[in-house]
Amino acid sequence: MTTEAPPTTWKRGKATLVERDGMQHLVYREYLVDAATGKPVLAPATGKKIVKQRWKRASENSKIAERLLKDFNEDSDNIRLGYPAQHASWSDFRKRYLEYSRTNKRPRSQSKDEYILRTFTDIIKPISIKDFSAMNLENYKAYLKNGNKSDETINRHLNTLKNCGTKISEWYNCDHPVKSVRRIKKTRKLNIRIYSQDELKQLFRVLKPYSPMETAAMIALHAGFREEEISFLTWEDVDFAAHRVNVTSKPKYNWQPKDYEERSNRMTPELEEYLREVHRRAKDKHGWVLTSRTGQRIPADEISQLFCCKLIKKAGLKGKGLRFHTLRKNNATKLAESGASAKFLMRWLGHSSLEPVMVYLGITDNAEDTVVGRISFTVR
Repeated sequence: MTTEAPPTTWKRGKATLVERDGMQHLVYREYLVDAATGKPVLAPATGKKIVKQRWKRASENSKIAERLLKDFNEDSDNIRLGYPAQHASWSDFRKRYLEYSRTNKRPRSQSKDEYILRTFTDIIKPISIKDFSAMNLENYKAYLKNGNKSDETINRHLNTLKNCGTKISEWYNCDHPVKSVRRIKKTRKLNIRIYSQDELKQLFRVLKPYSPMETAAMIALHAGFREEEISFLTWEDVDFAAHRVNVTSKPKYNWQPKDYEERSNRMTPELEEYLREVHRRAKDKHGWVLTSRTGQRIPADEISQLFCCKLIKKAGLKGKGLRFHTLRKNNATKLAESGASAKFLMRWLGHSSLEPVMVYLGITDNAEDTVVGRISFTVR
């Protein structure tokens, strides 16, 4: 009975430069090794290592040839240590990063990553990951700025691309290539834009009673849910017995809450009474809370677009910052004015850290008047 030979592969050594006919060449050796153990395979007849000498054209320019030699030997070291070559192509890295994104991020974040990497590639045209440099990222930032992109949009692009730099550092055993690139600093506003009481009344006048859009607005206003959380809300998530409404993952539909944080918020009496009536009218008592006329789930983007493009205009509301998400800010601000702690708001709003909560805790005139009215010092 014959045994199969173990699988083998060629392992390259370091190169040197050799000039021949005015052209610099990279000359190196490749050794046949056991693919599993990495040990050299010996020739049966001689007992010596099996070696091949390779020649590779570099450049007529000696400086370029020396740079290619340095890159080649760095890659050889990385391969020997079990890392991929540092000078992998940008297209290979981009493909690998998007696979990582699909495995670890929500679908909405995946689509953002795909768009940002596609835009960066079209503008900068990197060939290898060596082209993913601080200078090129600064050029890309300037391109976005000159294109009148908002600071928030530019920072979103930079966040994704700086994360690419982190992965390049981890996967290719090299320094973080864009660590020095700074995000655009934003001035924190003292006041955040929320709907006034009169604006809320105007808005709800144009919403059809117990319609999907009014239902979405009521949930955002009373429970502080995001558009996606409302879109993926089912009647199984509404617990009338416990007076709670829950955000739960929906693996069947490949959806997870932001930061993968499921949560349960207590319903206000007004919201509970409203949802009971919506449930009574619903055709499917166990399906989606928000459904179209055909019984399909209403996507989050459709909620936002319909709200901004039609309902706000129909209500005659004007001013920057008025959108569906503003209802969530109304909810958070109302809770803050009622004395809710930052930690409570973090859990209620579904954030994994306190920092984003501070955005919702803008200083309102009501809160300022209440707090300042409590300041008193007896000096005489």
